[in-house]
Amino acid sequence: MAYLTLDPAKESLDTLRARIVFSLARLLSDPNGAPYRADFQALREEWNTVNAKESSLEDFVLIARAGVVFADRVLDAFVEKVKNTIHKGKKPDLTLPLHVLFFGSLAPAVFERPILGSELNACIPWPDLLAKATHHPELQALSSEGAEVVAAGSVASAKSVTAIAERDGFRKGGERDAFFAKFNALCAKVHGGLTAMVHDHPELGLEKAYAGSFFMHTTATGSGKPTTAATAATAVTQLTMQLADAQKLHDQLVAEEAQRAEALRSQAAAETKAAELRKVAKETDKAAKDAEIAAKKLSKG
Repeated sequence: MAYLTLDPAKESLDTLRARIVFSLARLLSDPNGAPYRADFQALREEWNTVNAKESSLEDFVLIARAGVVFADRVLDAFVEKVKNTIHKGKKPDLTLPLHVLFFGSLAPAVFERPILGSELNACIPWPDLLAKATHHPELQALSSEGAEVVAAGSVASAKSVTAIAERDGFRKGGERDAFFAKFNALCAKVHGGLTAMVHDHPELGLEKAYAGSFFMHTTATGSGKPTTAATAATAVTQLTMQLADAQKLHDQLVAEEAQRAEALRSQAAAETKAAELRKVAKETDKAAKDAEIAAKKLSKG
């Protein structure tokens, strides 16, 4: 019977709690429900623990995302500082060797656009590049600050990845799914036991639908419309909750797909940027050495 089974991918813990409370109240109101009351009471108590953990994990995700936003603002401010040092506060010249070394072919505004992500990946080599900028002491002076900013951004990014992974692990195949499975199994047990009682004791005069009366029903597709205002209100509440859950799941999946796509783009961009940086750095070092040799020859002449 479909109404006894809840799909954790489609239902919220609040929906599950409503089912538990309804069945427990029904069991408490009927003498025949006595053998099953303790199990449902224990399930109701366990719901508090599972729900608290889900809420805590969701909070950790939000806190981590807030940390990412803060770290990104700090990183953006540092990128602006490097930009202004390179371009002397003027409009960026994207052809300057130093600009290419740090920003590649991107304008600073475009470079700063991601929330950490590819921006952070592109900035990882900066502290080392800044430390080696011996011919530009004003840039070299930013090396230690750059190391701190990049490290903080990396920590914030890692915390966000970990928080999301822990939340998803709990929700998909983890403790949350196990709790839904326990509820579904208990419903099957109770429904089976009460159905058997109706069959074995015809003298009680119980109707065939008696066992089903212990569970909150959903309005099945094609089963007809609600016949009372109360059942209609129940159907509206359940459908509203299902719609909210579906929207939440949709938004979550869209965000995860976008995050995966951004990660792939960031990885490709970082690899390309790293190759460009190595090439430019090699050329810059060679030019510096050539200039030093030329200067020595001139001084000797």
